Amino acid sequence: MNDIMVENLKKYLLDEIEGEKKSTFIYKLDKENYFDEKRLNILLKKTDFFLKNNSINDPEYIDILKGLFNVFLHTIFLFYCNNSPDDYYKIVNYDECLNSEKITNIYLRIKDVIFA
Repeated sequence: MNDIMVENLKKYLLDEIEGEKKSTFIYKLDKENYFDEKRLNILLKKTDFFLKNNSINDPEYIDILKGLFNVFLHTIFLFYCNNSPDDYYKIVNYDECLNSEKITNIYLRIKDVIFA
């Protein structure tokens, strides 16, 4: 992988971690209450690629790993909030695309990527 590709990948992941851009998975889920499975799949693939193809000696590796861990942790937290009867947070397309089995599978995929 060349340096430009590495930098583009890092930028993509850092954008997801910051969650400020409307085009990111976590922005959609956190701010717009919309679960975008396609964006999650892309994020998981890019995260997996980054973790498998970059060295822990890369100065940004640990910070990016921590940031991604927090993004995925927040994702699971928002699933919990959606299902809590006392919480006001609701995923607008929850019934259409998510159920407990699917959430469990998402959790397992996240775990496989982060802890592989």
